[in-house]
Amino acid sequence: MVADRVLSRVRRIVIRVLALVLCLATPAVAQNVPSSPFSTAIIVNGVGISHYHIDQAIRMNQALTDDRDPRAQAERMLISDTLYMQEAARLEIKVLDREVREGMAEYAARSNLTVEEFVQALNRNGVQAETFESFVRAGLAWRKVISNLYSTWVQQIAASEVEELVEFQPSEAIEQINLSEIVLPANSSVRQEANAKARQIKETITTSEAFSAEAKSVSRAESRDNGGRIGWIPMSQIPPAMHSTLRTTSLGTVSEPVFLNDFLYIFFVHNYRSQASGIQPAAIDYATLTVAAASPQEADSLANSLAANTANCALLRRAAADFADDAFNRRVVLSTSTDYALIPRELENLDNNEIAVRKEVSGRPAARQLIMLCDRIFIRDREVLADLISRVRLAKLESYSNRHLSELRANANIIRK
Repeated sequence: MVADRVLSRVRRIVIRVLALVLCLATPAVAQNVPSSPFSTAIIVNGVGISHYHIDQAIRMNQALTDDRDPRAQAERMLISDTLYMQEAARLEIKVLDREVREGMAEYAARSNLTVEEFVQALNRNGVQAETFESFVRAGLAWRKVISNLYSTWVQQIAASEVEELVEFQPSEAIEQINLSEIVLPANSSVRQEANAKARQIKETITTSEAFSAEAKSVSRAESRDNGGRIGWIPMSQIPPAMHSTLRTTSLGTVSEPVFLNDFLYIFFVHNYRSQASGIQPAAIDYATLTVAAASPQEADSLANSLAANTANCALLRRAAADFADDAFNRRVVLSTSTDYALIPRELENLDNNEIAVRKEVSGRPAARQLIMLCDRIFIRDREVLADLISRVRLAKLESYSNRHLSELRANANIIRK
């Protein structure tokens, strides 16, 4: 009997110990069990976005773009798509299946592929056709929303408002050159050393970045603080003794040294152009992208990387997907507009598709603004005039689109689970 009681007591102790171990272990096990891929990750105004949808969006973004933070971009895209569809439903706007098929074909054609080939490429990256279809449907819905709300306003930009700009047609073109410079003292006592240094620069420097660094290090001109950058300058403002050397220097290379008034001049030639003398363009087409980081150093690195790797305004728009809805802005400003005097001053020294980086952004030390010149528009015929009107309308529509999406996002009830 005593043995039975002891055994019974031991059993109860063992059971309690096992129960305690299981209770302690359960949370740790639960933490290692992944959520169901179809469970809800984000709720937008009562509509759920599953982990599966996020995974699909990540895979599609990785297949189509080179995002620095694919998950954050995927979540942002899906939230926007959900808001697009909700706003379309509020306005009783529908997207037909035929329109979706045409939209998918249009998107695939950008890569010179058929829809079937494009979907197969996505499949190889784990993206289902339904994900691509939903993405296109949401984009078409949003296009209809913006057209429904704002197209009447935009159409008010009549041709008559632009036609008066025809008088700004360039009647005479002048030659301009985009330069950086290094200026070295070269009087009789140091001319031999200056010649040797100039020859070294000519033979070893092959990029504008290297030339800029060298200018900051050795140049005696005021432009050294800006990496030797002069920017666009009419050839008529350059001493005639330098013309022959500059005209025979290939784009993107360093010139032969030019001796003038006890100084040696070495130039890096960025570009050439002809532009109307004393006549402003009919309009300026430009884009800005504001980026922010954790520190000023990180902001500089991010902005400089984007500037070096962004070839045109369309690619700058694509890069903006990684940032806030209102981070990107593209404008076409008519020279007759009061806004013309307010365009960023950095544009004066930019050629098409060049970028300047502004470091002072509304008092935010860790923010930078990229300013890109998309085009200077001179009206030479009716076709250019029609194109200008179209550009102005599209730029205004995009501005309204960005503003409307920002308002929807600000007012949305977004819950991350």
